[in-house]
Amino acid sequence: MTITRWEYSKKLSNYHFDSTINEDADPHYRVIGRIEGDLAALYEAQLKVYQPEANGFLNRLQVQNNQADPPFTMEYDRAELEYLNLDPNHTFFYNLRRTGNAAIQQIIDSFKFKKAGASFHIQKPGGLFPYHVDEIPGTKGNDPNSWLDKDPKWAARFEIQVFDWQPGHVWAVGNSYWKQWRAGDIVWHNWRDTPHGTANLGRSDRVTLQVTGLCSEETIEIINNANHIFKL
Repeated sequence: MTITRWEYSKKLSNYHFDSTINEDADPHYRVIGRIEGDLAALYEAQLKVYQPEANGFLNRLQVQNNQADPPFTMEYDRAELEYLNLDPNHTFFYNLRRTGNAAIQQIIDSFKFKKAGASFHIQKPGGLFPYHVDEIPGTKGNDPNSWLDKDPKWAARFEIQVFDWQPGHVWAVGNSYWKQWRAGDIVWHNWRDTPHGTANLGRSDRVTLQVTGLCSEETIEIINNANHIFKL
């Protein structure tokens, strides 16, 4: 029997996976700073030019990597869908890629990555992305033996909120929840270890600018110092 994506990811993670531990006072995420400027205007400008793509278990690696061959996790994803009893076409968010926008490139550059990309993630009311551990396929590729799995500190993902938090916007990380964020807030967690999931029970889209890439020493300092402020 094929294992689920969740079971596959848990084997690579160092998280405790003990639901009885209360992590509210010491969550497995950190707000590391802010992007100051009109992120909503950047997002609206992208919407006028590009069409968001539906992103679900069976297309996310192929979409992010533009690969013709199925990702090595495809069978894990099929097993995940069956276990969760989700429709194979289930969409957990829509992906709006950043192409040729100078302001968004400035945001990317501010994190001092060696190599990075960004996209807007749009979760509409009723959207659900069950608990998972990230694979960052756009960074490490379709490789079950990637060096980044063995040395994960050299990759990072930053989540930048485009709008203020609204009731019903659910962002679960480990055994705690990130909520009541303000537009521009940046959150980080260890991509290889930390289980997380999102849902939108609210009445408006939840939109996040996600920046992912290979870290330089300066990127790691930004994470450790947690005082990154960038003005558009």
